[in-house]
Amino acid sequence: APQVCRMTAGQSRYSTVAAARTSAAAAATRRATVPPSPIAVVDVFPPAFTGTWNGQIHQNDGPQWPMVVTIAAGTTTATVTYPQPGCSGIWTMVHTDGQTLHLREQITDGLDHCTDEGTVTLTLQTGPRLAVVYVSGGRPYTATAALTRQPA
Repeated sequence: APQVCRMTAGQSRYSTVAAARTSAAAAATRRATVPPSPIAVVDVFPPAFTGTWNGQIHQNDGPQWPMVVTIAAGTTTATVTYPQPGCSGIWTMVHTDGQTLHLREQITDGLDHCTDEGTVTLTLQTGPRLAVVYVSGGRPYTATAALTRQPA
């Protein structure tokens, strides 16, 4: 698009161009002296959560389903499968605070059988057991599970 140069009374074309160059030089200097933004630190799954976990998830409105979760240490995502209703998806790390992990669930396969998204909280317990709390993103239910790690 063509640039429009507006001049005020008493201003010459030369003074307008010179002012534009000075302004551009000042902006370049500011960019060169501003430190870069800090890089965001992304939380990852800790080694203690690594493995394949399975068990039953119980919805507070009655239904219960088998589930399988596979977690690899040092990654930001895990896989979740609900074999009985027939859906699966990804858990993505949002953040950790101590031994509690906060995740986002996104169902990617079998959308007609499961709620497509929600939030998940994981806590490692003795046994080892993995406590799961799920809050639906669009339906009025929650669900809980106590999963067991499968031998490697």
